Parts: sequence; structure tokens; C-alpha cells
Amino acid sequence: MNSRKMAIIALAVVAALALAPLCAEQSDAATSEDISLTLPDPSSGVVQVTVGNGGSQSFKIFVYNESQQYLRMTASGSSSSEHVDVVTSVSGDYLLPVGASDTGHILSVDVTVKVDRYDDSPNEAGEVVLTFVDMAGEDVFEITVPIEIAVNSYYYSADGNNKFLGVFPNTMDGVLGSEWFTAIITLVVWVLISYIVCRVVIPVFARIFTHNSSQEEGRKVRKNLTSLIVALIVVLSLNQSLTILGAGPELRDGFGVLSSALYIIIGAMMAWTIYVFVISAFLRGAEKGTDSSVDSSLIPLFKMIGKIIITVCAAAAVLALFGVDLTGILVSAGVITLGITLGAQNILNQFFSGIVLLSTRPFKKGDFVQIGGTVYIVRKVKLMFTEFDNWDKDQVVTIPNNVVSGGTIVNMTAEDDEARVYVYVDVAYDADLKRAQELMVRAAVEHPHVIKDGSRSAPSTRLTNFMDSGIEIRLAAYVDDFDSSGTYAGQLRERILQLFDENGVEIPYNRLDIVFQGPCDGKRRDTDTTPEGQ
Repeated sequence: MNSRKMAIIALAVVAALALAPLCAEQSDAATSEDISLTLPDPSSGVVQVTVGNGGSQSFKIFVYNESQQYLRMTASGSSSSEHVDVVTSVSGDYLLPVGASDTGHILSVDVTVKVDRYDDSPNEAGEVVLTFVDMAGEDVFEITVPIEIAVNSYYYSADGNNKFLGVFPNTMDGVLGSEWFTAIITLVVWVLISYIVCRVVIPVFARIFTHNSSQEEGRKVRKNLTSLIVALIVVLSLNQSLTILGAGPELRDGFGVLSSALYIIIGAMMAWTIYVFVISAFLRGAEKGTDSSVDSSLIPLFKMIGKIIITVCAAAAVLALFGVDLTGILVSAGVITLGITLGAQNILNQFFSGIVLLSTRPFKKGDFVQIGGTVYIVRKVKLMFTEFDNWDKDQVVTIPNNVVSGGTIVNMTAEDDEARVYVYVDVAYDADLKRAQELMVRAAVEHPHVIKDGSRSAPSTRLTNFMDSGIEIRLAAYVDDFDSSGTYAGQLRERILQLFDENGVEIPYNRLDIVFQGPCDGKRRDTDTTPEGQ
């Protein structure tokens, strides 16, 4: 019995010695003093963030356990406003005692501050609450990290509320001090500003920049800019009036989105008006200068390019304003473009051929060109096809641009309207050849439209062929108008015929020598064996 008692006592002593350290650790429970934090601004105990309407801002808080206890940690966020949401995420659940591992005593907290699109307050407050549980004694303590939120609110109207033009406070009393009176006066001021801009600024601008343009073009620019400026000021003044009246954020948001779309559309139209005027004025000015490589025939090409760029940019801005994902649209457009490229190669060929013709300009309106052996008069070059008049100007011929650019183009009047005509005449073999040539040159010299001032080669003749009934002679002469060159050639032939008749130069004609193989006297031939009477 004594030995058993001694064994029990020994075990009790050993257990007491083993539990003593645990009891000592339990008595040394962790507190908030054992926790250190690293904030975005270590010098301040407050986290400061700036967020706009519908935006968010994220930051990290690093938590260090400097005690010898095992701690479980959670984090939660809250704010003083229903328009602000504080979201937290902890990188782990437990903090190990300091020194237990290199990083086990450290946790990070990701904090995201979100502000909804209708928050109209400039300042908000929030906090992150860190909750710690001592795993040994189940003691619980908290650490609060305050957050100061500066909201770049589009709908904050305190600074503009009841202020003329959103700047000057209305300090009057009674009805004159009301928000409605301030809004009405602001609208009147904007109307006056619009009148001054339309009557003074735009005309001055037009006189400065349109003095080299036609009166019609200047009037059109002034009219377009006046309409667009008035529309812009109307939208701007209505937006400002809503701020002056202290309208709710929902109303201001709806009108703000609409007005932003109108700003984009009006801006695009103003950019188009100015772009067309500047491009037209520049190209017409260059056409009058010495640089012949640039002229007004490029205006349609630059108009098309400008229209595409301005329209695409404006459409993309409006779609982005309404939250449309442009990435998906661009991918879809790429697939559609590939399909169009494969399925409409001929149409694309016409389109790009039109761009080539507009940019290289092998001919211009009014030029006489020869395509496929036929002479046409250029009427209008379009993107997909080119319009021509036939030489008689009684038909309009439309040819696809890929056909025009794919063939050989001979511009008969690229530099001037002068043309060389050729008149072929046959004379008899026994005629005085030299005399005939002199008479042909004389006919050309006498013609009033044949060029004889030395700027072109003088009229000349050449023997070109030996025909069955005579000798072919060619008269070559330059005339001053390609369009009438056929008429002038006919007049030269008439004069040559007249001079030949007056000077005895014979123009041969086809002659047939008929030889009868037998008598044609109507008598019966000796070789005729037909019986008499039959």
C-alpha cells in the first residue's frame, strides 16, 4: 500500500511540473498591445482614400503578432453611409507566435472601398475592425482602423447650389434669394453668352479663316457653327441649372449621361465642320500654288477619311459612355470583316480601286481619257465607280473602278486641251506628189485652230502607204481643242479637197477594167448547137 501511495504522489508531482508552464502561458494572455499594424500611411493611424462616383480604391493592412500566443483573426468593414461599402479579405486565419516561423506571425488584410454612383457627399467615413481570439484562453479583443473617404462626387451640389453660374452665391432674401430665381438668371446669362458668341465670336472667326473661301462656304460654316454652339450652351446651362436647384443624384445622373452623349455628338459635328473647311481651304490653296501634286480633286478622299475617323471615334465614345464593352465589338468586327473580305472581294476591289484613283488622280473631271480603245470624258470619280460622258456627250457611261484602274488609261488632255490630228488623203500615182503635200500643209496653215506659234510642231506631211489606186499621204497638225479635233479634221479634209480641185491634183478612186471574152452583138454563136426555134 505504501508503495502504491508513493507512486501516486510521484505522478501528481510530475503532472504539476508539466502543467506549470501552461498555466503560466494562460496567465500571460495576448492583448491589443501585442499587435502592430502597417498602414498605407505609417505616420498616421488613419487610412485616407479618394474615390469617385461608381469607383473603388484598394489598400492593404499588414498585421504582426508580437506575442507568444496563437491567435485566430477575422476582419470586417463598415461605413457610415449606405452609399459606401468597405469589403475586407484576410490572407489567412491564424497568427503564429512571434519567432515560430519567418512569416507565420504576419497576416495581410485586403481592403476595398466602393462608392456607388449616386453618392452626393464629399466626405464619408468607414472603418475596418480586426477581431483576435487567443487560442489558449479564448480571450477576444478588437482593433479598429478608421478610414477617411474623400469622394470626388459628380453630384455634390453644395458648392454650386443657389449660386449664379455655379460660382457667385445668391445672398438676396425672399423670392429673389430662391434657387429657382438663381437658375432663371443663370439661364438668361447663358442666353446672352450664346448671343455674343454667335454674333461676335463666330463672325470674327469666319472672317479670319474663310477670307480665301467663297461667300457661300463662309456662310455655311457660320450657320453650322452657330447652330452647334447654341445646342452646346443649351445642354450646358440645363446641367448647371440642375446643380443650382440641388436636384437629386438620380435625376442628375440620367440627364448627365444624356448630356454627355450630346456633348460627344455636338463635338463630333463641330469637328467635322471645321475639318471639312480646313481641308478644303488647304487643298484649294495648294492648287493655286506651285505644288501641282496637291489639288482640290483630293477633297472627296479626305472627306471620306475624316468622316470615317470622326464617326468611329464618336460612336466608340458614346458606346463606352453607356458601358458597352468595345473589346467584344472589335473582335466581332474582325470576324465580320474577314467574312466580308472573303465573300465580297469584287466589291472591296472596287472600293480600294476608288481610293487609288482618288489618291493618284490619273485624270480629273473634264479630261478626255482613252480606256479600252474608247475615248470618254471624265464626269465624276466615286468610291465604287467612275462616271464618264461619251464623246458626243449624249450618254453617261458608268465603269467599275477596278476595271478603270486595271486597264491602260491614256489621258488625252492631262496637261492641256491641245491635240494632234491626222488626215489621210490618197493621190493618183501620176499626180505631182510635192505639189499635193504643199497644198495639204497650206490647208492646215490657213485653219484658224491649227497651232502655228511655234509652241508645237508645225503642220507636216508624210507618205505613208502605196494603195491599189494611189499614194497615201498623211497630214499631221496640232489643234487647240481636243474636244473639237474631229470637227477640225473634217474641215481640213474639205479644204484639201477644194485646193486639190483648184490645182488639178487628182484623188483616185477604185477602177475596174472589164474585158469581154466574146462578141456582144446579139448574134447566134457558131458554137451554139441548140436547134432552131428552141
